[in-house]
Amino acid sequence: MLYNGTFETIEFRKMGIEYLRGILHTFSSLNQPESNLIYDYDIVELKKGNGDLINLIQTNLQSFAKYPIMLQLIDSETFKKALTSWLFEKKLMSEHKINNYIDFFYNLLIDVTTCKSIYVINHSEFDIYDFGVFFEHFILESSDSLYLVAFSYTD
Repeated sequence: MLYNGTFETIEFRKMGIEYLRGILHTFSSLNQPESNLIYDYDIVELKKGNGDLINLIQTNLQSFAKYPIMLQLIDSETFKKALTSWLFEKKLMSEHKINNYIDFFYNLLIDVTTCKSIYVINHSEFDIYDFGVFFEHFILESSDSLYLVAFSYTD
């Protein structure tokens, strides 16, 4: 995929994680209602080592070090449904248009990260909704990196 900028055409993959982060931050801002509800979306890259994926996540991300977690392999349709629920919290456009945006963002995410597997992080020791906070975390695995895609809202 190509980005047609003002002065030159650039491959999205070269724009990298910062470009994806910008898209996620834009969607989180668009979903903020006129209340105290705060949305926060992000993507973080971790260099993959030779060890266990869960150990790598817990070692490099302090928020996962305290509690046991499990990774569940999911398919692209399940991930797209999750993206739809987070990115389009306010459904202000047609389903067809939403699906086009989700397909574009999903394909861009897969292209930039060179993802070969998608996991959802299951937090086994606590509920993911507690005291006005809801979150969901996904791991995209490529051959040499892991990408944490994090979604949360706080009331």
